[in-house]
Amino acid sequence: MVRTGAISGTGTFRSRGAVGLSSGQDGAGGGGAGGTIYIAAVNTANIGNISADVRGGGGVVISTLPGVTIASLAGGQPGRTGTGGNTDPTNGTHGATAGGGLTGNIPQVNNYGTPPTATCRAQVLLVKRITALNGSTANLTSFIDETNPPNPADDNNPSWIPGYLIGGGTTNPSDPFNGSSPTLHAKPGDTLDYTIYFVNSGGNRAQNVRICDPIPPNTEFVPDTYNALFPKDGGLPADSGIALAIGSSTPTAYLTNINDPPDRGQYFPPGIVPPNCFDTAGNPITSNPNGVVVVNVTRTTGSPTFPHLPANTVSNPSTQNYGFVRFRVRIK
Repeated sequence: MVRTGAISGTGTFRSRGAVGLSSGQDGAGGGGAGGTIYIAAVNTANIGNISADVRGGGGVVISTLPGVTIASLAGGQPGRTGTGGNTDPTNGTHGATAGGGLTGNIPQVNNYGTPPTATCRAQVLLVKRITALNGSTANLTSFIDETNPPNPADDNNPSWIPGYLIGGGTTNPSDPFNGSSPTLHAKPGDTLDYTIYFVNSGGNRAQNVRICDPIPPNTEFVPDTYNALFPKDGGLPADSGIALAIGSSTPTAYLTNINDPPDRGQYFPPGIVPPNCFDTAGNPITSNPNGVVVVNVTRTTGSPTFPHLPANTVSNPSTQNYGFVRFRVRIK
């Protein structure tokens, strides 16, 4: 099994099965199965002439990554029959065969041991919660499972760090706001902190990650929540109403509300439609009745740069494949 961040060069991988016994030996029967070779790599740009030799009783290469050229793919060596030790040309019941397997890509596996839902591609999951009422996190420090559509399984994905997703605002009967016996009650004039958690659960890095979140109805964006907090994100002196965390349970940068790159945040007031924003169905946003918070999680300028949201796989472990965006609203 070869699993690495990059693979290069030339050569042959061998995993041969045993030849079947001849009829002159006790236990004459089929040959041993050919081995299984896995070749998994993120970077296959420097591969030369790679051969895979898995001769045995019907052994085959069951899976390779795109870009890996199989220069010499030998079929399984048929087992020997029980009558004279001759090779069975049909490779039938006398020949042991390797088990079938995948065709195509090999799934990358994250640190929690579960393959992503698709092989070798990025998949960014988003989960939104209310994480504070009037600045207090009381009754909002535990995980509450969302069980209703549109994406009830997203908060149960094993890519999330245990205990990372906290807060309320779900349809769960135990939710402190909306449950059958609510313990928290919000009224006009109160403030709510919304947190949009994100994680790359796929097998490849995600580029151009942009989060657009509309301000909920009957609320208004609070523009100066984080004015006194640091570090900022490299923009101009301006109101700071957006927090960003990458690989952390606390904010790692506080963003301004204006268009001032390399700062990654911007608040679009009602009536101004933000570019490159899409709804949950994948359609471009065409209206903005209540305001939209936009954060470019990745960037190629500023300090530090963050050109992609990495994957967290066995071959390329990362502690920066997750984080959150946070902002505050006031109930009208």
